[in-house]
Amino acid sequence: MEKSKILLIDDDKSLLVTLRDFLRFEGYEVETAASGEEGLEKLTSVAPDLIVLDMSMPGMGGMGFLDKITEDGRPRYPVLVLTAKAQMAEFFGAVDVDGFVAKPCDPQDLLMEISRIVFLTRGKPVATGAGAVGRLRVLLGEDDEAVADELTVALAAAGCMVRCVTQGAELLERA
Repeated sequence: MEKSKILLIDDDKSLLVTLRDFLRFEGYEVETAASGEEGLEKLTSVAPDLIVLDMSMPGMGGMGFLDKITEDGRPRYPVLVLTAKAQMAEFFGAVDVDGFVAKPCDPQDLLMEISRIVFLTRGKPVATGAGAVGRLRVLLGEDDEAVADELTVALAAAGCMVRCVTQGAELLERA
């Protein structure tokens, strides 16, 4: 089976190296970029299954990068936002990305979110045009991983953007 390709974009070079090595160990093919501009350059030669994007970078930040890769209101690639601000998911609520993870994060939590997004988007064309607008966003609260996976797959297949949480407090925080 072909390895999933991830493009990591973050100006923190030590974090890039750490995440790159961790994800390679977990079986992913990983490219890195230390800026939004470098990330755009990488996209000329790499077609990632997922972009893990820091929002706060000097020069072209995460929003500028998203603007450059967006067509018809939807990024051309699945995007996981990695941000130092936990409340950024609410701030960027209008931005159509596939997930948010707050830094610092547990590597296993990041791996689970990456795996979820890659699983749900692998081999699917990214929605553009009218299909990308108005997608229902679902916040799923389920502590049974098997049930959560089944529901997430079913909801995603129905065209929903799904965010799954396992803790009641997190569910209330994100609602």
